[in-house]
Amino acid sequence: MNQRQPVIGQAYVVQEGDTITEIAFVAYGDARRYVELVAHNKNLPDFNPARLRPGLELDIPEPDYLPLPGGVGGFRASAGRAFQLQPSAAERAQTTRIRPVPVSLTVRPPRQEPTNEEQA
Repeated sequence: MNQRQPVIGQAYVVQEGDTITEIAFVAYGDARRYVELVAHNKNLPDFNPARLRPGLELDIPEPDYLPLPGGVGGFRASAGRAFQLQPSAAERAQTTRIRPVPVSLTVRPPRQEPTNEEQA
C-alpha cells in the first residue's frame, strides 16, 4: 500500500506488492473479507486474485456488515474508522511484571498410625 489507501465504495488502483488480503484488511479491517473482493471483481479482464497486476482497478464494494475493531461483530457505522491491533501475549508478557507473593508454609510431622500394642 504505497500511495492511496483502498476506500469502501470507491475504485482502488493496485500498486506493486499489493495483495488481495492486504487490500481487504485495510478497507474492511478484516483480511478474511478478501472473498467479497474476489466475488465482486471476478469479471474484470485479467483479474487473478493470487497475482494482482499493478495498475488494475478494483472496485471496493460496500458490504452490508462490517466487523468492529478487534474482530467482534458490528455495523456499517464502523466502516473506515481507524483501529488498533491488540498486542500479542508475548508483547503483553514483556510489559507485565509478575511479582512473587510471599507464602508461609507450615510443615506438619507425618501422622503416626497407632500400633497394635497401643490399641489394646
